[in-house]
Amino acid sequence: MTAAAGRNARLLARTRLTVARWTGDVEDAARIVEKLVDNAVRHTPVDETDKIQVHLYVDSADQLLVEVDDPMPELPGFFAALAGQPAGEGEKPRGLWCVQEAGAELAFRRRRDANGMVMGKAVQARLAGAVPEVSA
Repeated sequence: MTAAAGRNARLLARTRLTVARWTGDVEDAARIVEKLVDNAVRHTPVDETDKIQVHLYVDSADQLLVEVDDPMPELPGFFAALAGQPAGEGEKPRGLWCVQEAGAELAFRRRRDANGMVMGKAVQARLAGAVPEVSA
């Protein structure tokens, strides 16, 4: 994966969500995919970036789950990012904080193999589809 990985993931997500006719804000979702992939690339050693995967799931309630898997088991600063706290003194919040500000519910889980050994993590962002109009 390269510096263009986030942009490429954004384009693919936009295309797939449009073809799937997801009713939510496709542009916001595509930007969220880009941010999550950029974060994964930034925090994964170069020789491990080929293990980053993106999954998009739409459930029966039309909620979108974006999941970005990477080989790094830890996510330092996750809760600080959710609280809008900068990573370092004088820094502006970015990455996960921006994803949350775009309206996504964030979570992460450690991925394990069949023997229970930690193999990395999955960062998840959940977005709602459009609220259907109700006619009287």
